[in-house]
Amino acid sequence: MAAGDCRINHNSVARFINMLQGTISVLHTGGQPMHFPRRWAAISASVIGGLAVAALINTTVARRAERRNPPRGAFIEVDGVRLHYLEKGSGSPVVLLHGNQAMADDFAISGVIDLLAEKYRVIAFDRPGFGYSERPRALAWPPRHRPISFATLCAGSELRSLS
Repeated sequence: MAAGDCRINHNSVARFINMLQGTISVLHTGGQPMHFPRRWAAISASVIGGLAVAALINTTVARRAERRNPPRGAFIEVDGVRLHYLEKGSGSPVVLLHGNQAMADDFAISGVIDLLAEKYRVIAFDRPGFGYSERPRALAWPPRHRPISFATLCAGSELRSLS
């Protein structure tokens, strides 16, 4: 499933709404089943509907923003993750890694890449899950695992052959 895809299983939604409308017992106290009142079912269905609409709006806005701002750099796959990077200059390589809530384009916008590119080969990566790089979906991604991909990239032949 691509990022931003929103797929709804209509049968599951119908079963959930039926449950909320009081057709399925949800709580047992003293042997007597209690049902959701219809008012709560309507409120719950409205909240769920509102969240679905918000998700669709978010997906639409995100896709529009991605079309208006295509990536400036190139991509390389490392450890099964597609990473975006910017590259400029020649000479000894300088690898730039951004912090949280940033992306490689921030180095370009600030002029850091241009300044360093006068003497060095500058490579600025979007960390996995940031900027235009993918986030690994099939595994947990705790902070202690994040440097591994970059260590693999920098130590291997990928860094030498990026240009």
